[in-house]
Amino acid sequence: MATHVEGSGTHAVEREELQRDAAAPQGSGPFEVLVGGGGDPLVYGLPIFVAGSLVLGFALIGLVPVPSALGSVLPETTFVAGLGEFVTAVWAILLGQSIVAAIFGLFAGFWFSLFVLLEGVFHNWFVIPTAAVQGAETMFFLAWLIVFSFLTLGIVRLPITYVGIMVFVDLAVLFNLLAVMTGAGFWFFWGGVMVLAFCALGLYAFLNTAWASTGGRRAFPPLGPPVLRTAAQ
Repeated sequence: MATHVEGSGTHAVEREELQRDAAAPQGSGPFEVLVGGGGDPLVYGLPIFVAGSLVLGFALIGLVPVPSALGSVLPETTFVAGLGEFVTAVWAILLGQSIVAAIFGLFAGFWFSLFVLLEGVFHNWFVIPTAAVQGAETMFFLAWLIVFSFLTLGIVRLPITYVGIMVFVDLAVLFNLLAVMTGAGFWFFWGGVMVLAFCALGLYAFLNTAWASTGGRRAFPPLGPPVLRTAAQ
């Protein structure tokens, strides 16, 4: 705020302000901008993960015929789960939550690649011979089984609920891999059971984060202890 100059009027005050502004150092550095501002990405990421996964689970257990049902789940798995988990990963990146960003980024990649695989096979985008479709799907599920298995090992210091979700994810991918490799439909069914199991745990975990985000004094329901405790714990 400008100081008063004795014997001067409004113009003198304005001139003093302009002179002080002109003398201020320029280019002293960028202003700090806070992006994200906090929050918990899991509040959004967990229910959107479950919403997309549920339709896949319903299809695999036979609520609608398989394999024709797999095409019908793509709108939900791709444009709800895939995009939603990508947004969750970006939110976590802005907050510096590396493991949350990695988990949801990987699941977004899974849903997007599943969309491309199934649509590519249905519409012959990649000119894959019919006899080679089984091999392409086998490679897909095998690659993701390996990645998800190591992700499970990588989060064993998290509460047991999150590890349990990943164990059921691993089993779901494994059973779908076996279904593709053997052609036995019952593996699809058990894959669907595993999907519904990790959806149940995902909703349980969502209640925990929602309770905390709305001002709960303690985490409820409890997520359980870490599977592996470090010496510091």
